[in-house]
Amino acid sequence: ILKKEGISIIRKLNILETNRIAKNISDKICTYFSEYLINYDDLFSSIARIDMYLAKMPTNDIAAKYLYVDNSIYFNNTIDLTISENSIFALHECIHFIQTKLNDKCKLERLGLYTLGNSGVALNEAAVQLMASVAQGLDFDSAKYYDININTISPDCYPMQCALLNEMIYFTGTYPLYHSTLNSNDLFKNTFISYSDKKTYNKIEVNFDKILKLEDDLYYFTVGLQNATTEKDINSFNRLIFNRKEAIKHVFLNTQELIIRNVFYKRI
Repeated sequence: ILKKEGISIIRKLNILETNRIAKNISDKICTYFSEYLINYDDLFSSIARIDMYLAKMPTNDIAAKYLYVDNSIYFNNTIDLTISENSIFALHECIHFIQTKLNDKCKLERLGLYTLGNSGVALNEAAVQLMASVAQGLDFDSAKYYDININTISPDCYPMQCALLNEMIYFTGTYPLYHSTLNSNDLFKNTFISYSDKKTYNKIEVNFDKILKLEDDLYYFTVGLQNATTEKDINSFNRLIFNRKEAIKHVFLNTQELIIRNVFYKRI
């Protein structure tokens, strides 16, 4: 599994390092999400039992990764661990740990807003990133992506999805979203559907995944452009990059239109 993920272990974190991370994460989650009645001692003990490693990652863009199959978190060795311990990436991965729901055979059944085998991976990632950003004490700010001005709490990770999700919780409030993200249930989905309809929610969910796939393509084509050595390849990658940026913009605006048409207009 590690080989498939492109992860190569360097060393296991010691008890002091693991406990520092567990304390930092527990402090932030219990402070910012106190209304969800999370027991501090239980949370600290659970996170402290996670195996944590410094590892070589497939790219430097991946700061940390939680794998439910071995209940482990892997931190990129290119990042100073003292920075990683207090980073939003550690928060993000520990929220993934909290939301992991296994079936009777210890197989992954659900991860927050995402039910295995369905759409919803990107929506869940956005929810986790939004919560991690809140727990990190970040604020929403304006930014420009693909010629679109957006308001996002996470300019460096899932910025488009976090901006759209913030528009969705304008109607639902944060409670259903945070509750579903932490407890892996349909409270947020059902609440949003009550303000719109099931078809709209499902379409938005699919669009989040489309943006994520297009962003992945964009990353690989950008790397390809950096390594291109012929004019033909350079032109080809530039076309692919332009097409993906236009596609991201189209899906984003289409999703906004769904929210405006099928939620906002229904409330006025």
